[in-house]
Amino acid sequence: MVALHKMIGKSSGSAIILLALVAAGIFGGYLYWLKMPAEPEPKQSVKQDGDKGKKAGQESEDKFQFDFFSMLPEEEYAGVEERPRKQSESSSKKSGKKKQPVKRSSTPRGNYLIQLGAFRSKEAADKQKAELILNGFENVQINRDKTSKGALYRVDVGPYQSFSSADHEKQRLNSAGYKSFLKKYVSNSQAR
Repeated sequence: MVALHKMIGKSSGSAIILLALVAAGIFGGYLYWLKMPAEPEPKQSVKQDGDKGKKAGQESEDKFQFDFFSMLPEEEYAGVEERPRKQSESSSKKSGKKKQPVKRSSTPRGNYLIQLGAFRSKEAADKQKAELILNGFENVQINRDKTSKGALYRVDVGPYQSFSSADHEKQRLNSAGYKSFLKKYVSNSQAR
């Protein structure tokens, strides 16, 4: 028994090399197996008549042709409609009417919006709006603001009449992986 232990001890270097080669062979076979196609493609029978053979090959190719990619660029996308702008002061001066000063109450009741993002491009805002709608969120809107650096497209969810309903929706958005924050604003109908 001692002799067997000594013999294993001496050949442990060659045993390790042999074990490493076997492991490398198994790993190489596994990689080769991964690259193999799932099912071998059936061979098409070649017919004597050249035209018939071409038609059979074309039919099988046409069978798997998808026209989605050719139809997609032809589709028209309406996008997000911009909100109509309010009459400016210059147009009210032209009509001869003076605006009455707006009276605001000392404790304005507020509405709440949840802002999810602000983008320089309308396309990016549209993309996030579509993603939110597909994930089941309602009342998603895009508001365009003018800044000194150009237009800014804000993606908002709401409005909500109470803080608790807005906060509940904000928690839903956060659990879905969206970063958001609540904003309070006074709507035009409430500013009297």
